Amino acid sequence: GGRNIAAPAPEPPRSIFVGAGFFTAHSSFLQVAPFDPFLPFVFMGEEIMLTTRFYTNGFDVYSPRVNFFAHQYRPGRLGLPKFWESQDRAFGSGGSNTRFMLMIVDRVKHMVGYESPVKNPDVLKHVSDHDGPNYGLGSHRTLTEFLRFAGLDMVAMTARSP
Repeated sequence: GGRNIAAPAPEPPRSIFVGAGFFTAHSSFLQVAPFDPFLPFVFMGEEIMLTTRFYTNGFDVYSPRVNFFAHQYRPGRLGLPKFWESQDRAFGSGGSNTRFMLMIVDRVKHMVGYESPVKNPDVLKHVSDHDGPNYGLGSHRTLTEFLRFAGLDMVAMTARSP
């Protein structure tokens, strides 16, 4: 038996989050919101960080009208390598909780509005340089506006349907 598949929406639906594994945009976005070279191997927090930076720089995110790809994420117990395994070898074991990854997560948490104190202030370098690339938030819309739009409360650590 076949499945009933709904017809695609007439226009791409507005989305809240950027999918870090697959998004398309004109390359000019890199002049406004370049990838942050101080977030190598970012994994935990990548989507919310990208989305927050894009939103505050004035970009709106839309989803495709139909699904083009699926992401089959298989656990490591099946023997499939993950990119962070190289970090484990270099910075100690612990999966994604290596010293290096915890520094990266600290930078991401600060940028998206978590109130927890930053353990290492050096991770905040170049978040908002006035004389160079901006690897932090934009000035077109505020972080507060994004959090309201997305239904997120970083103080209470809750999410609601927007």
